[in-house]
Amino acid sequence: MNIIGGMDSNYTGDVLVEGKNLKNMKESELDDYRKSKIGFVFQSFNLIPHLTVLENVMIAMQMANKSEKERNDRAKELLAEVGLQDHMMKKPNQLSGGQK
Repeated sequence: MNIIGGMDSNYTGDVLVEGKNLKNMKESELDDYRKSKIGFVFQSFNLIPHLTVLENVMIAMQMANKSEKERNDRAKELLAEVGLQDHMMKKPNQLSGGQK
């Protein structure tokens, strides 16, 4: 996962994304790749306990140069897609393991 995520460059072979080799990307290109092309769902959740579910989803989009309204709208769409629209104002400790 670290290789695919562009976080580990100590490997043999090539990882091509849209025809570009991750090993040949500049750090700024890797940052853009991580912001717009790849995402991680951590097994330990890594949710921020004092933020709501909605805020936890929105925080991942802060680096994407989107307005607060765009982040809020997109986060609500994503939560609805996974059936969590009724839980978006809850804190992570109020969710089940599957919901997290």
